[in-house]
Amino acid sequence: MVQLMDIHREDLQVFPVLDPDGSGSVSYKEFVEQMYRMKTPADHILLVFIRHTTDVIIRNIEEELHLLK
Repeated sequence: MVQLMDIHREDLQVFPVLDPDGSGSVSYKEFVEQMYRMKTPADHILLVFIRHTTDVIIRNIEEELHLLK
C-alpha cells in the first residue's frame, strides 16, 4: 500500500517496530497489533521504541558472538 504513495521502507523510521519478526514486510495483523500497542500515552510509545532498540542491539551482539566462535 505504501508503495502506491511512493513511500519507501527507509522513509518509515517506525518500520522496524512494526516488523517485530524482522521479515522485511509487515502483515496486516502485525501492523494492527503494533499500532494498537502504540495507541497509548507517549511514555508507552517511548518504551516500545526503547525495547525495539534493545532487541536490535542484543541480536547484533549475538550475531557477532556467533561469528567469533
